[in-house]
Amino acid sequence: MYRDDEGLRQALAIVQRLKEEAKTVATDDKGTVFNQDLLGAIELGFMLDNAECIVMGALERKESRGAQYRTDFPARNDDEWLKHIDLRIDGGGPPRCRTRRSR
Repeated sequence: MYRDDEGLRQALAIVQRLKEEAKTVATDDKGTVFNQDLLGAIELGFMLDNAECIVMGALERKESRGAQYRTDFPARNDDEWLKHIDLRIDGGGPPRCRTRRSR
């Protein structure tokens, strides 16, 4: 998989648009027991939150490492990026990103 800033920003815009659309998702099943439509709608929100965090983490890391190959940052950079990227979603806003050094 090849990534670059432009493609990742486009992916982030798509995920954010899908998150907005998912707020109005409708379910046909109105049952209260084993409601697969409701479970699907809930899981959709979780999957979109996860996708947003993945893209934001990929945008934050300005290097190629492991499975991420950035065409705009083709080399691994241990001096700057030997650290973890933590993302947190609080209160329904966009994920907050923080980096911390590896131990």
